[in-house]
Amino acid sequence: ATPVPVEVAYPTREDIFATYRATSTIASDADAPVLARVGGEVVDLLVEEGDFVTQGQALARLDGERLRLEMLAVKAELEQLRKELARYADLAERGLVSKAMFEGLKYDAAALEATYKLKKLNYEYSTIRAPIAGIVSSRDIKLGQNVVASATAFRVTDNSKLVAYLQIPQGEFVKFSAGHTATVEVDSAPGESFYAT
Repeated sequence: ATPVPVEVAYPTREDIFATYRATSTIASDADAPVLARVGGEVVDLLVEEGDFVTQGQALARLDGERLRLEMLAVKAELEQLRKELARYADLAERGLVSKAMFEGLKYDAAALEATYKLKKLNYEYSTIRAPIAGIVSSRDIKLGQNVVASATAFRVTDNSKLVAYLQIPQGEFVKFSAGHTATVEVDSAPGESFYAT
């Protein structure tokens, strides 16, 4: 029989690591399309792709002149109706006008105030704003373009926290728990490793 070489060593205590390799797509957990809430012509582009924006920051402006004039017309009507209501309030207290007529006037004023708030809101929507903070990952509108309501104008991506979804076989799943560390390698940075949890 051929002798088998052996090596004798003292036992040592070490950590045992189990590794699992998988391929996945890395994506942002916060990626929001920015929709135009009203239609109109794009008159001003304030950001470009790659710019960092804060939540609520103006990204573009649409031609809101028609919306502004509609808002001002309703505001003028509302102010006139409020003055009329104040005048009739004194008369209603003295019983010189019917209660039904005065209540109808109050209802008209409340309805006109709601219409004014809606017109004001539509005018404010002529400025397209970022719903979240992040990087402008795409701009889908051009200067002079006529956009319709609900059209996607921009896409804002918050890439401060990225997520990779792994499809782990059921037999391997018992080896994983929350808090385990992971090493991520990406094709765009060969030879560089990123740590994840």
